[in-house]
Amino acid sequence: MFKTTVQFCKRVAPLSLKIWLKDGVRRIGGVRYVWRLNRSGLTVPSGKVAVCYGGMAAEAPDGIVHGGRVKLIHLREAFPENDGEYNILYLVSSASPDYAEELVFWAKDRGVKLVWNQNGVAYPAWAGQGYEKINRPMKKLIHMADHVVYQSRFCLHSADRYLGQVNCPNSVIYNYVDTDMFTPAPAPEKIDRWELLSVGTHAQRYRVMSALETVAGLSARGRDVRLTFAGKMAWPGAQKDTLEAAGKLRVEDKIRTLPAFTRERAPEIYRRAHILIHTQYNDSCPTVVLESIASGLPVAGSASGGMPELVRGGAGELVDAPLSWDEEYAPGAERMADAVETIMDDWGSYSRRARDLAVRKFGKRLWLKLHDEIFNSLV
Repeated sequence: MFKTTVQFCKRVAPLSLKIWLKDGVRRIGGVRYVWRLNRSGLTVPSGKVAVCYGGMAAEAPDGIVHGGRVKLIHLREAFPENDGEYNILYLVSSASPDYAEELVFWAKDRGVKLVWNQNGVAYPAWAGQGYEKINRPMKKLIHMADHVVYQSRFCLHSADRYLGQVNCPNSVIYNYVDTDMFTPAPAPEKIDRWELLSVGTHAQRYRVMSALETVAGLSARGRDVRLTFAGKMAWPGAQKDTLEAAGKLRVEDKIRTLPAFTRERAPEIYRRAHILIHTQYNDSCPTVVLESIASGLPVAGSASGGMPELVRGGAGELVDAPLSWDEEYAPGAERMADAVETIMDDWGSYSRRARDLAVRKFGKRLWLKLHDEIFNSLV
């Protein structure tokens, strides 16, 4: 009877009532979740580090690891997940579990310390008027943390602006890359066709269009170039939209697409390319960039967000972009084409510098060491 009534209200109720119903269902779910936590119990050990990830460290059933969960794989190997016995709760803003707020309140009430890993935040340019609603859960949880890890200085800056400055200890720790897994292909004796790669979940249309326009610009200059989009095209009608745009630019024969791929297949995809094209605006700390430079792929992209912090020391060429929270700026096709040509004129040197940067600054051993220091300081 209750289920039927809820279904009826969803069909006929005004928006405010639907929101009230949705919030009520969530609250009931939260109560049931805490009840299960109480039944399972918790032991908080002392003198040793025991970490819980809220169940988010497990790999996805399809083998495709998305977003913030990627960084938990090796952390879980060094600090195995503990369900009923832990003193550190480690949560990532871009991969929080359901009922994260209830879990944090419950665990901290029992003496558990919260380490909060903060990625990017929502802001008007990409989230519209709904940005505050998206930020609301993060805003609560980041201020309950005992230590905050920001994925870049840009993450810290944007979080201070939209979530508020925290009063607890905090660190900037860039995402890591497994430099044993992501390695360069043997250096080619000769490069005839330039292989460009755009990888990840392509959620922003402008990002794909900017890459297509870059290819068109290079083709107009007489360059033999091909661009591979690897990963899901995620906006409505994306596949058709991309093909139509490629046709209008007369580069349909220079484009190929690959679907979402498993982590195991990723190194092979990178090794087939020469340059990563990353045109996303204000990307906070993109893991694909780190995987690329570890694979010896220099980066051509937008000098916005956390990109200047990652692509440095001659590991690529970035196109200047203004800082804005109200508009998104795609790098211009001509400037992007210039960046690609500059890299390809001395590709071997750029490739070596990219790999060296990844090993020195973004290896998983350093990332784990810094986390070990945080965990032990709290325990």
